[in-house]
Amino acid sequence: MGSRGSVIPLFLNQIKKGENITITDPHMTRFLMSLDEAVELVLFAFEHGNQGDLFVNKAPAGTVGDLARAIRELFNADNDSKDYRDPSRRKVIRDPYVLEKK
Repeated sequence: MGSRGSVIPLFLNQIKKGENITITDPHMTRFLMSLDEAVELVLFAFEHGNQGDLFVNKAPAGTVGDLARAIRELFNADNDSKDYRDPSRRKVIRDPYVLEKK
């Protein structure tokens, strides 16, 4: 969370600037782990893994829509979200859950 590739810094920056929060798909699930947890998992895999092994760490999950909503609530922001899934759906939304699933 908050590392390179994370949407958290993007959402925070958009809130500070008063911009719409951009969401590709509010129903997309993401697993949440800190940079330290990710490094620990990689080091554990290097130490204990064999060729072909797959290591999956149990981690809390949430949707991108939930994350945007939580950040808005945390910062008492009234920024809208904007759905960017495809050009025909580029519209401002108040809450990611108003979108129907594809």
